[in-house]
Amino acid sequence: MKTVRIVQDLKAAIEVPHWAFHFYLKHFKIIAGLSLIPAVERFILLFFEPDLSTTTLILLEIFTEGTRLLLLWLIIKFAISQDRKLREVKKKERWRRVKSFVKYRWVNLIFQIILMFIATLIFDFFLEQVIGNLIPDYFQNKYIAILLAIKNPTVIAWFFVWLIGIPKQMMRFSSEESKKGIYVSII
Repeated sequence: MKTVRIVQDLKAAIEVPHWAFHFYLKHFKIIAGLSLIPAVERFILLFFEPDLSTTTLILLEIFTEGTRLLLLWLIIKFAISQDRKLREVKKKERWRRVKSFVKYRWVNLIFQIILMFIATLIFDFFLEQVIGNLIPDYFQNKYIAILLAIKNPTVIAWFFVWLIGIPKQMMRFSSEESKKGIYVSII
């Protein structure tokens, strides 16, 4: 019985990044489009290293982070608020479902952490630290600029969707389904 539940939690955990990838593709224009703003900002600052005032740098960072908050809000809106199955669930019940999921399906969350750790090792540590250290010093900033310009609208944006997919999944499982170990698809 325990093995079946662990396998179900693994299957459910793997489904979240899979769902996130399809959601990302479905909403590619808006997600990648908004993600281009931080990508361009980082690229210009690291590649060209312009001599900008501290105020300008702070304003650029505020604009960039504001864009990311807007992106997160839109992902939440599209992924959770417009989910037909979740629209019928009241907010108090959603919170009850999240607490029940954490209590009974915590193995799923451990798998999520492991999956995110593996993805971080590949897309962040390996590309930035391992490959980055192989790049000559004079080209380090340019490499990071190019890497971030690619990662912002792709990997980082996909991670944002994935992060929203976790609470979406938690809200999809009723308290009874979490307690009994029943599998519920996020899709």
